[in-house]
Amino acid sequence: SQCDTKLSQDDNDDDNEDNEPLATRRSDANHQNTVGKLQEHHHHHGIATPRIMSTEPPGRHKQQLQKEEEEEEQNWLYGPRDDSWFTGVPPHSCPGFIPDTTHNNNNGRKGTLTSLPLPQVSNHMVLVGDSATDNNGLLTKKQPQQQAQHQHSLHDYFDNTWTLYELLFSSLNGPTGFYQLAPHGLRHPQIFYYGHSAVLYMHKLAAAGLLTKDHHDLPRRPPRADYYEAIFEVGVDEMSWDDMAKNEMTWPTVWQVHQYRQYVYETVSHVIRRVVQQEQDQERQQINATDSSPLSDNHALWALLMGMEHERIHFETSSVLIRELEPPHLVQTPENWPALHGGNATTGSSAAASKAPTQDKDYPANPMIPANQTTQTVTLGKPRTVPTFGWDNEYGTRTVEVPPFAASQFMVTNGEYW
Repeated sequence: SQCDTKLSQDDNDDDNEDNEPLATRRSDANHQNTVGKLQEHHHHHGIATPRIMSTEPPGRHKQQLQKEEEEEEQNWLYGPRDDSWFTGVPPHSCPGFIPDTTHNNNNGRKGTLTSLPLPQVSNHMVLVGDSATDNNGLLTKKQPQQQAQHQHSLHDYFDNTWTLYELLFSSLNGPTGFYQLAPHGLRHPQIFYYGHSAVLYMHKLAAAGLLTKDHHDLPRRPPRADYYEAIFEVGVDEMSWDDMAKNEMTWPTVWQVHQYRQYVYETVSHVIRRVVQQEQDQERQQINATDSSPLSDNHALWALLMGMEHERIHFETSSVLIRELEPPHLVQTPENWPALHGGNATTGSSAAASKAPTQDKDYPANPMIPANQTTQTVTLGKPRTVPTFGWDNEYGTRTVEVPPFAASQFMVTNGEYW
């Protein structure tokens, strides 16, 4: 059946293992077992996974092509990335891009890619930025002229999230930074996180029933997609019992993961268009036409929003891990990256870089301000009526008694922390 998945012939033929690219061989039997479990997962959710047969040339010709591809990849990963690096929308065409108008703008490509705000969501409505609200601050049902904005805004937020993530990974100068472990050894190398966020989209969309075999118009799954979705599925926490054994394996190449990300981008884009079209069809049929309640976690769009917010979490964690890489030449400042704050010592002379920052000159005074004079009762938790995505541990309530305390007027700056 169409749900039966078959990897390329090389994947299942031990006699041909020596002809397989080293970067895609399984390191041990556990990975083969993991792939088998994932195929069962696809059967359970009815995911369309067509058969994929190997068309690669055999023998020496194949090895020569592999060598040429590896050499080309080495060159491709050094220095600034061109548009081919981005599997979605390149930064200069992405929602959230602010062109630089101060000097020659090189056809509008110079500028900064900024983050769009968290979408406000309700049944039959997803808006980014300035949203129509009722008197209670909840989103109201959109007017006919807002139909196109509904789809456009949700895809804008997805494009902005996806491209910001790939812009961050363009800071890795050469392939070494993708595979080098952090000095503390508490995280996987960056090649894992480059693929991990894309895999979560696929798992959550499958769980939401959006990738079933009935959806015949989905993009074709690439070779070894099941394998990538097995090895990139689960990350680690800072716990001693976390399994870091997969770091002993040989990871796929950056180019292979890049191709997988291209497939996931096209799949998610397709799902967004389909889900929004279905909602518009329901509105035309007056199905739940007056429902403006906040979107719940049993809605198909919730899985999409979860994928986006998960990718933004890893944007933050990978940015820290990348800054920890040594030696420094493994990291470069991406084009379209926000400039450092003017008070950053490294932007000045070497003398300035060795000088301790001064209050009121390099950073503002930050006095402590009394927050409450007496003990007060505070209720924590996110109400279900708030029209934005939330993780499960944000909901519910907890009531605590808070004694008098003081808080700083501003967030702590680098200068104050120094």
